[in-house]
Amino acid sequence: MKKILMLTLLVAICFPLSGCQSFKTAFKDNRSNIEKAVDYSKFASFFACAQILDLAVGEEDKQEKAKIIFDISSALATLSQENPTAEDIELLVLQHTPDKMHWEFLAQELGRIYENLYSNIKTDEDLVLVAQFINEISEGCKQASSPYLTNVSEEELSEVIEANVGNNT
Repeated sequence: MKKILMLTLLVAICFPLSGCQSFKTAFKDNRSNIEKAVDYSKFASFFACAQILDLAVGEEDKQEKAKIIFDISSALATLSQENPTAEDIELLVLQHTPDKMHWEFLAQELGRIYENLYSNIKTDEDLVLVAQFINEISEGCKQASSPYLTNVSEEELSEVIEANVGNNT
């Protein structure tokens, strides 16, 4: 009887400790996944925006699309203090773009990039990375649009942002 009690006590002590160790390992792996995903997010958002710019018909159209993408980048940066969903990201993009299929594609892609990042969040400590996710996505958009905005003044960009872009570009 004493052996059974000792064995039960030993199992009761060892089992949770081994579980905690595997939890710590899983947590470290998850944190690593999040960090890799953050690194990927800027490239992915850059690529999604570049696809939209490739659809432009002529340099003037490309510049107009770049202005809209720059506006999206600025709008995304305002979300960095919140905890948005992928749908919030999509809605924000759609509010800053004309009602056209290629802009819907961009909204879905940026939402998907964010969702892939956000789905890795498992703890409250990871939530602090949400702002970093959004800033990286915003930065990717800004970098994609920048080469086409060299002849655009700060004032013009401010007007685009203030107007919330409602043309048919």
